[in-house]
Amino acid sequence: MANEFYNSLINTFRGIRQSINTYGDKYYTFGTICNGSYLNWKHDPNPSVFVLHGGEPGYNLKKMVHGINLHYMPSGDQYRFIRTLYLAYRGQQIISKPLMYQYLKLNFPNIIKQCYRMYHLEMCDFKIISPGITQIPLSSCYPIKDRRDGIIATFNNQITKTTTVLENRQIAYNQDELNQHIQESLNSRKIL
Repeated sequence: MANEFYNSLINTFRGIRQSINTYGDKYYTFGTICNGSYLNWKHDPNPSVFVLHGGEPGYNLKKMVHGINLHYMPSGDQYRFIRTLYLAYRGQQIISKPLMYQYLKLNFPNIIKQCYRMYHLEMCDFKIISPGITQIPLSSCYPIKDRRDGIIATFNNQITKTTTVLENRQIAYNQDELNQHIQESLNSRKIL
C-alpha cells in the first residue's frame, strides 16, 4: 500500500497522469481516447471516448468514467477538438483534469452540452485507441476498428509524424550561442 502511494507521488512529479480503478482490473487514463463496448447503452453501443475521469476512487465520481463521446460531435467540432488535442500533445502540455474540463467548457461549450457522458465503470469494456494528450506510446494502443473513427486515425498519423520531427530537433545550444541569447535578453527593453 505504501509502495503504491510513493509510486503515485513520483508519477505525479514526473507529470504522468493516470486513473486507476481500485474496484477491479480496469484502468482508464486521463487524456486518452478509448473505444469499446458499453452494456448500458442508449444511443451508442460502441462509444469512442476522450477520458476526463477514469474512475479512480474518491469524490462523488467513483465507479464512473467521465468523458467526451466523439461520435456525438458534429464533424466541424470534432476537427477543432482533435486539433486542440494535437496542439496539446505536440507542445507536451501537462494539463490537469479540472483545467481540461474548464478549457473545454469555455472554448467548446457545445461539445460539453452535447457530448459529455458518464459511463458505469463495471459496464465498460474500453480499449485505448489513441494516446490523446498523454505520452503513452502509440505502439501500445489498440488498432481502430470503427469506421466512424477516421479522424482519430488521422490524429494518430499526425502524432507519428510529430514524434519523428521532435526527435530530430536541436534542443541545446552550444555555449557561445547560449551566451549570445542571454546577452540579447539582458539588453532588451521593456515595452511598457
